Amino acid sequence: MGAEPIARAWWWLVAVSTLLLVGVTLSRAHLPLDAVSAPPRPEPLADTAGTGDEADEAPPTDAPDAPAADPEPADDDVAADGSGDTPADADGSGEAAADDETEEAAPAPTREGTDAEPCAFRLNRASVAENVEHREPVDPGGPFPADGTPLFVFIDADNRGDDASDYATVRWLHLASGGVWSNRARLGRNHRWRTWVDRVLPATRVGAWQAQIIDDEGCLVRTLDFEVIPHGW
Repeated sequence: MGAEPIARAWWWLVAVSTLLLVGVTLSRAHLPLDAVSAPPRPEPLADTAGTGDEADEAPPTDAPDAPAADPEPADDDVAADGSGDTPADADGSGEAAADDETEEAAPAPTREGTDAEPCAFRLNRASVAENVEHREPVDPGGPFPADGTPLFVFIDADNRGDDASDYATVRWLHLASGGVWSNRARLGRNHRWRTWVDRVLPATRVGAWQAQIIDDEGCLVRTLDFEVIPHGW
């Protein structure tokens, strides 16, 4: 191949390369500046708000606690009961009731129990005694000295049926002065329920006394007569 054809091919290659370089330079000169140098902007994040299916979570509040309910008032009559309210065949022994001089005396009985119209419970045994030990009366009958110690009314009741009584009321009557005091003993539904009440009688009220045992309906179940004598006799 001669020198002249090689020279022409070289010049053609140089010319084409020059034209391509000029074209690329001119095309870049017409592009916006931010299209060349600015980095692409990030796509906005998707909306992450709740869809309405979530439960609202309200911030905790420091609301004050509700006031505590007042306890139910104590029943003074129940508090004065003998606590030996257990069936006779149950274990354990009862303790005597505390005397309560502020207790309002129970009303007089409205009727006396009879065979035709019995009271709500009947008595297997009942007595006035100096004490109760192991659910049995101690030294019953009297006479009892007015020495400031309590006297006990012991009750062994048969208290069954739909009309059974919840309580036995004991009215202490000083016959000479007409003074009246009273206690109540809780009764269970049992054929033999032993319980008792006690009271310190006024030292000045000597002489004849009665202890009336009454059911919830005011029926007189039994009257116990006893005597209180001056201390030291």
